[in-house]
Amino acid sequence: MIKKQVSSFADQIFDRFETRFNKKEKATFIEFAKANFIELGYSSSTITIQESIWGKNLVVGDPGADILITAHYDTPASNGHIALPAREFLGTVYSTVASLVLMAFLFMLIGYASSIIPSALSRIVYNLLAFGFIIFLFTVKNMHNHNDNTSGVVGVFNMAAKVSQNEALKGKVCFVLFDSEELGLLGSMAFAKYRKTNFPDKAGSLVINLDCIGNGDRLLVSSKSDHELWHAVASFFETEGFQVEKKRASIFYMSDNVNFERGVLLSFVKQSTLGHPYMPLIHTNKDMICDIELINRLCESIYKYVSL
Repeated sequence: MIKKQVSSFADQIFDRFETRFNKKEKATFIEFAKANFIELGYSSSTITIQESIWGKNLVVGDPGADILITAHYDTPASNGHIALPAREFLGTVYSTVASLVLMAFLFMLIGYASSIIPSALSRIVYNLLAFGFIIFLFTVKNMHNHNDNTSGVVGVFNMAAKVSQNEALKGKVCFVLFDSEELGLLGSMAFAKYRKTNFPDKAGSLVINLDCIGNGDRLLVSSKSDHELWHAVASFFETEGFQVEKKRASIFYMSDNVNFERGVLLSFVKQSTLGHPYMPLIHTNKDMICDIELINRLCESIYKYVSL
């Protein structure tokens, strides 16, 4: 029954809400998601849409619960094609560095070309085109977002479906869908601040963040800080038969989890040619793989862990 509900939920997102990039798209998706959580048996009185200047977070359950299971629901701009070949060869870290170097080179090229163009009007046109291209990379929405982060949203819904059938666990777990991750983890930052203010005793609680869990064969388990829950989660998933990549998050291998003291990121990755992990196809129009069975397998294990 749960598999059928999850599959139907995912199919509806692919058909109707594959982009959640602008304010209108996000608002209609939030209402759709809320209705589906209610169908799982969660009371509308326990579902909150928290608004801030960074957008809307959907909170299902008690925001002061012992365990948070989260994902971001906003979708990215179409800029991944710059680093895609490098990512498959170098992995996430070195491809990101290569992308930054490329961007710096483009800015230098713009400055040099502008200096040698004789006509003032031509320089203005050239600069507008050059900077317009750069702006395009970060403001034009990506049209296909099966893995980033529809997969994470489906994972949260999957977990909510499982937990809804366990009354003892239902009061211990809260599910949150964050806005504005792609703009700099801003939705989770707002929620983390709210939770710290209103539930200071929960600062050390486990936060499992699901980001890009629909495509890959290795399980990345990442944390900003070296804490005992990170090690425990990584060890548990190894016993569950997953090939675990355990990484500390700095500016790499990070998502909304870094805004929480005991946040852990789970993401499926692939191994690059040089042996480093990367998330395949994200931020490109080729992001059309979301393996529902893979998500279900992961969620079965997460459910075991939070039930311990």
